[in-house]
Amino acid sequence: MSDQTIKLDSEITIRNIQPVFTQLCELFTQAEILHIDASQLSRVDTAGAQLLHLFPKHVMPVL
Repeated sequence: MSDQTIKLDSEITIRNIQPVFTQLCELFTQAEILHIDASQLSRVDTAGAQLLHLFPKHVMPVL
């Protein structure tokens, strides 16, 4: 396993959240460490904020 980076587009909204979620899940299963590059992100709606907040809490084991 290796480090992986996902580079987010300029927005995460309800309209494009499914492909982002799918890509996050795929990369997470392939990597020990998953980096999220949000440098281009400028618009996030409620669905996008929930994904970014809850994804690591639900996919990472409880320490």
